[in-house]
Amino acid sequence: MQTSTQPLPKIRASVIYGWLSWLLVFAIRMLVDNGGTAPFNRPTAFVLFSGFYSVFYILDYLILVPVVYLVLTRVWPTARAWHWAALGAALFAVSAPLWEAAFEHNVLSDKIFGSVLGAIAGAAACYMLRRSNS
Repeated sequence: MQTSTQPLPKIRASVIYGWLSWLLVFAIRMLVDNGGTAPFNRPTAFVLFSGFYSVFYILDYLILVPVVYLVLTRVWPTARAWHWAALGAALFAVSAPLWEAAFEHNVLSDKIFGSVLGAIAGAAACYMLRRSNS
């Protein structure tokens, strides 16, 4: 049995910072948006939609971040944290419309906002992953 010489990456800070970053932007949008939560009131809509988005954040994290970690540590080991953030932002931003298309949700403004949330979460998560595992 062969053992790996690479230690497992520290991911706790990465997961938390990525999740909190998009959650903060989402909360600000919910406070500013005055009519987009019908038929729910704002607190109920925030809890429901943030829970919904949290599931997809975790799925994205489990799918995309290991790919980013493996590719960048092997192909470009000298990459800086902002390189990781840029790649994470791009991958998460592309994944958000794909999730929405899978559920046949074809509202352009929601796809754009989902891409923005994804880019913020991906950038924060991958940046912190690199900073925690330099």
